[in-house]
Amino acid sequence: MVRDLGSSPSADGTGGFDRYCREDTASLIGFLIKLGADPEEARDAFQTTMIEVYSRWDNIESPRAYARTTAERVFLKSRARAADESDRLAKGGWGVDRTPNLPLDMVIFKEQAAELIELMRQLPPTQRRVLAWHLDGFSNKEIAERFGEKPSTVASNLRHANSAMRKLWIERKQRAAATGRRAADERSGA
Repeated sequence: MVRDLGSSPSADGTGGFDRYCREDTASLIGFLIKLGADPEEARDAFQTTMIEVYSRWDNIESPRAYARTTAERVFLKSRARAADESDRLAKGGWGVDRTPNLPLDMVIFKEQAAELIELMRQLPPTQRRVLAWHLDGFSNKEIAERFGEKPSTVASNLRHANSAMRKLWIERKQRAAATGRRAADERSGA
């Protein structure tokens, strides 16, 4: 077996795993945010994922791909549990606002990257998933192998995601320009 990063962890927890974890932390948390997680959900899924990656380290050929697959699964299960919990609380009359009110400053993004994440959240889940994996450096073939799909299906989803993102970006810029013109007109008294 050839591992793409690192070696087996030693008894004291050091070695390839520690290096991998340090090098992929920000990227993996960013990946989860691209999938739709808020920063707190992303950190929680990351921690659970790293525990699983560590426990299987000797048998993992591609830690980056394995971690993303695991992190996505952990995040989606957590999201489903939270939705189920909110439904049960609402039915029982114990409605609680579960909307996270956290700033994105836990993972630093440039302004355009934050806009990109916001737009990605508007994509259908399949397109968002493929785009997130692609943006993390995985090829269509690697993504297809990971999810048991044809590379042509992944390419199609990626093409649709890119097209939708372009359309959303243009609409966003047009709205911003229109808002700016209205504000200028109001200031000038027109």
